[in-house]
Amino acid sequence: MLTEKQLMAAAKEHFAAEDARDLARLARTVSDDVEYLVREPYYPDDPGAITKRQGQGAVLDLWSGYYERFDAIRIECEEEDMVAFPGRNLVFCNVKILATPNQDFFGFPAGKPIRSLVGALCKFNDDGKMTSEAVYGDMGAVLTGVARMRAFLGKN
Repeated sequence: MLTEKQLMAAAKEHFAAEDARDLARLARTVSDDVEYLVREPYYPDDPGAITKRQGQGAVLDLWSGYYERFDAIRIECEEEDMVAFPGRNLVFCNVKILATPNQDFFGFPAGKPIRSLVGALCKFNDDGKMTSEAVYGDMGAVLTGVARMRAFLGKN
């Protein structure tokens, strides 16, 4: 099991790698079989609504896509924004994101920064590699979920 300090250091490095737009560095922070969930709203009867990305490659593809759609992404998470659960190798992080889309984003204009505050529940193995991350309250995920819900209603 990791200590509180080790958990916080592992989470901080993970978010710093995302912030640096460094896919190789990001890859070093996650396990090969990492599970990545960005929670969004959905209709309970929509069988395809819950999406998760499984594996390091899927997470790197996700971030590569973010880096293409946003000219700037600032990701901040300091130790005072974390609560660690060392007996379970978990850390909950309050993450601050400032992202500038390079194209219209769900009706929001390109070039205008968007602030998003998200919660991330991160689990690590004993080597300090992230094995799962569940993200809650992400503006992009919420907007994507709402768009999916509208599309689902159109299919029924």
